[in-house]
Amino acid sequence: MKITNKKLLYIPVIILVLAIGGLLLNNYLKKRESSQAVMKYEELVTTADAYYQTKEYANALRSYTKASDNLPYRSAAYEGIVRVLLDKRLYSKVDEVLSSVEKKLGEQELSFLYETAGGRYYEMGLWEESLEYYKKTENDLRIGQIYAKLGEYSNASKALEGLKDNEALIVRSLIYAVEVDLAQMSSVIADSDCTREDKTPSCNSVNELKNLLDTAADHKKDELYIRTLFSKYAFNQGYALLAGDIIESALTEEIEYWEAYYMYGISMLAQERGSDAQENINSAITLGCDLSECYLSLARAYRLESNQVKAGENYERAILFAVEDDKGVLLDEYIEWLISQGLHVKAQQYLDDYPTSGDITKLDILLKRLAIHIDLEDWAGAKELLDEHGKLPTDLDNGMVKQYYIQKAHILLSIAEDEGYMTEMQADIRNTLEKLEKIDQSDPWYNLHMGRYHLLTGEREEGRSYIERAIDADITGEVTNIARKFNI
Repeated sequence: MKITNKKLLYIPVIILVLAIGGLLLNNYLKKRESSQAVMKYEELVTTADAYYQTKEYANALRSYTKASDNLPYRSAAYEGIVRVLLDKRLYSKVDEVLSSVEKKLGEQELSFLYETAGGRYYEMGLWEESLEYYKKTENDLRIGQIYAKLGEYSNASKALEGLKDNEALIVRSLIYAVEVDLAQMSSVIADSDCTREDKTPSCNSVNELKNLLDTAADHKKDELYIRTLFSKYAFNQGYALLAGDIIESALTEEIEYWEAYYMYGISMLAQERGSDAQENINSAITLGCDLSECYLSLARAYRLESNQVKAGENYERAILFAVEDDKGVLLDEYIEWLISQGLHVKAQQYLDDYPTSGDITKLDILLKRLAIHIDLEDWAGAKELLDEHGKLPTDLDNGMVKQYYIQKAHILLSIAEDEGYMTEMQADIRNTLEKLEKIDQSDPWYNLHMGRYHLLTGEREEGRSYIERAIDADITGEVTNIARKFNI
């Protein structure tokens, strides 16, 4: 067959059409494949989120990791991985993950991850670790606040310069308080747009500082008084080191103003400098501070130095000088500390004198008494207390009720394990666990006790499963330490 020139002209056109068709088909298949990958990714992240909500951290981590492996340039799975690792306190792993994704994610997505990690360190008061992450973001407010908490005031001022947030203006103004530069303090805080009528939390703080500046202007010749005012304000704003620096230069052997020593002492206490805190709070007491808070702070300072005797003496003085409305809170702290120190007899004595008013207080006392018996492994005494108490009222705080059922399950299971009363107590144990399940079935203690229950009934695999969940959900290590004793 003869091929004419005219027919030859069609060949390139046909080839071009086929090529375009091939490209279109290829793009269609890629889009379809990409769409399916996105759907799978979102499904895995949703599944992981559900696991995270129920504290099934291992399953959550597996699903987040699988999602990130499928689509490594999306951020949602990495956000989940970071949350899990932070909850489980695996901080070195957080660093590894963030380092591994730096070249995979965009600037905005990375910044969010850095803020998540930095924010958790900030909440824990780990300023240097927090700063390392925040410096990789554009959050100048937080960077400036951290520098101020670290005592790096020049860096703080640079970071906060030009910001009009009330929080930034407060810190910038307070930095000038170190030199008692009232004019600069007033000039900075004047940039706030808060009026005296504004009642938002940040405006309340601004207006309080303005009022202190007015008071300071009326006492220009009394530098110690002025420093004490601003030191107290800085401390209440969360800047303990700055509070100490504001007051420190005015402390001399000649002064007889106990509040100055007290402010410096509690700033040292907040920085966990126990001996410095003791020295200055003791000076405040020598100069006449007979307030409950002075003795309470001194007790905490002695705790930092593990001085059990002195800590106890000052807790008792704090309770003695406290107004009636404050005694319950002080007793709570003191009794919990006594129990933690193994001073059970003393703790029992103070529980006998504990003021009771209503079902919540009675339950709180019961929980503390049960904690003592649990600590002593006095299961008979604990069971006797449970029997005396009877049924719980129905309108109590859910957190306290949960703690009651956790303790009750622990006591009943320990008796069954030690003394073999399982058959007699099985219904009571099961009923207790069912009530705990209704309150929070993801709680590590619930899963631990369910695991113990199934081990006692001979259901070893079921028991193993619950104990593995307990370890998975545990973020403090306390449940894990107990769970590992079962060697499953």
